[in-house]
Formats: sequence, structure tokens, C-alpha cells
Amino acid sequence: MYDLDPAGTVVKLQKFCKAARDAGHHWAWSDTCCIDRPDVVEFDVSHHSMFIWYHRSALIIVYLSDVPSSSKSGALANSAWNTRAWSIPELLAPKVIIFYQADWTLYLDDRSRNHKEPVSIIQELEHSTGLNARALLAFRPGMRDAEEKLQWASTRVTARDEDVAYSLFGIFGIHIPIIYGEGRQKALGRLLTGDHSPFGRHHGP
Repeated sequence: MYDLDPAGTVVKLQKFCKAARDAGHHWAWSDTCCIDRPDVVEFDVSHHSMFIWYHRSALIIVYLSDVPSSSKSGALANSAWNTRAWSIPELLAPKVIIFYQADWTLYLDDRSRNHKEPVSIIQELEHSTGLNARALLAFRPGMRDAEEKLQWASTRVTARDEDVAYSLFGIFGIHIPIIYGEGRQKALGRLLTGDHSPFGRHHGP
């Protein structure tokens, strides 16, 4: 990795691996390059496993490419990362998370071993995401409070409409097929009913 020319995405991966190594870890996994997206089976498995992988990880590193060094409190809330639907499981699942700024310095120069500990960062996340501190610190997946969980993702940015629902697989603790093209409403309907059919539930004869 470190022998590669430091250009483009390679630089990010090199910095990511260094941050993981400096934190005392010998192995690192990045969704930037560790998912073979053209492989339909691997892509599906990765989508459904992401929450569990995040939860079981020793550390989640979040790179805020649009947050400059020496930023003030509030920069994380305004980051593009904080607008994406897929950021919700990245934030809720892990026990330990560290935020890095664009130059790979620690957000707010906070040297805590876990950025879920400083009150200032938790309050910033609470205000910007609508998630309460209890969920941020000790979230448990499940169908309970479904409406509130849907609201977490409803206004967030996704590459595809269906990802509003698919990003919540781990949040709801549910496994349904990924069917791009079914549309946002059908995907959300299947998420809430646990329906594995691409056509939705059918009632009557």
C-alpha cells in the first residue's frame, strides 16, 4: 500500500491505514476499495452485513474531506458526510469512532480515544442528526420506534432512491433483498413489513 504512488484515492487509503496503525491496529477495512461492487452477491452481502461489521469493529475512522484543519465546533454537523443516509449506520453501529479532518488531523484536535465520549461532539451530533445521546452511545437494532428511525433517513442524501430504505437494514435488524428499480416507497414498505417479495404483500385470493 505505501509503495503505491500517492495520488487520488490511494492517498486517502494510505492515510487511513496509517491512522489505523497509529491507533494500534494491524488490519483495516475500507468500503472505498474492499467491496467488489460489480459482484452482485458480494454487494448484497456487504449491504446486509455493514451494520454488524461496524458494530464488531475495534474502531471506525470517519474521514471528513470537506472539514478543514483547525475547524470550529459545528463543522462536523455541516459536513457532506453528515447528510448521507449511509452515515446513520456508520454513526450508530460502532462503539468507538474517530473523526478526522481534511488534512487527517483529529476533529477539534480532540485526542479522546473515542469521539463518542466528548460532550461537545455528542451534542453537535444530537443537534444535527436528530439522534439522541442514548441512541448515539448504545443503539440497539429493532423494529421499535419505526417512525422515528424512518425520519432519521428521510431527508438524507442517497445515490439511489431505494437506499433510503436499504441504509436502514441494520437499524431495523432486518434482511430483505436489494432490488434497485423498485422505487423508494416499495423499498420502505418491504422494510417495514419484512416482505422478501419484490412485488410486496398480496392480500386476498
